[in-house]
Amino acid sequence: MNVRRLVLRVLLSFAAFVFSGALLHAQTANGPARTELRFMSWEVGQTGLFVTENDRDFTPITAPAYELGQPVFVRAATPVRIYEQSTNDQGVIYIAVGETGLPAGCRTAHVYLIRRPDRDGRRDYQLIALANDAETFPAGKVRLFNFSPWPGAIQIGGAEMNLPSLEWRVVDAVPDRKNRVTLRAALQLPEGDWTRPVRDLVTLRENYRGSVTLLHTRRSFDETDPESVRSQARLFIQTTSEYLNPQPVDNNR
Repeated sequence: MNVRRLVLRVLLSFAAFVFSGALLHAQTANGPARTELRFMSWEVGQTGLFVTENDRDFTPITAPAYELGQPVFVRAATPVRIYEQSTNDQGVIYIAVGETGLPAGCRTAHVYLIRRPDRDGRRDYQLIALANDAETFPAGKVRLFNFSPWPGAIQIGGAEMNLPSLEWRVVDAVPDRKNRVTLRAALQLPEGDWTRPVRDLVTLRENYRGSVTLLHTRRSFDETDPESVRSQARLFIQTTSEYLNPQPVDNNR
């Protein structure tokens, strides 16, 4: 009898575990849609900034200079908004210091920060959000982004194009037999000179997509001294490759 009771208890415990797991999965699946964000800063890493999913709980973000920080989440189909922490008579408050939009269906994005002059004693940011979903940025493509204050010229494969400051473009690219796409780029300075051209490679294997980001050093929007620009301006290129799971083919289309 004791053995039977023990077996029955084990079976009931296992059934409860399975049921609770299924319930948790159902609750998660039925929860609000979320968008994953990763932040990158212009020239100097930014700290003390937050996002929120529910307008009550605020999550700190990491926004390193010229590299992507750790992912954070916000509600889908809402503006990308960053906050600064402050205090008043009621305690701690959060004040929006930058905002931009995303497509309603976006579920993952990279957000680029540019610190602007303070406004009313608080920080102020320009935000540029690039949707990273496979529908917007599919495998076999290369995304070019000019994260610099100057217009750029870029040669990728056999194509040449201009890429204005803070603009991006998703292009076709044909890799060589070693799955490499060659590129060459330069930035045009305010006085008409160009930075020294930089060459690089981006890997583009089957089911991969590539990213090319044009970056600069020691230059801000408010710098106006041509001599300073000429002596310090320099372009460098950041390239990454990312694997995407093949999307199922819908034969009914």
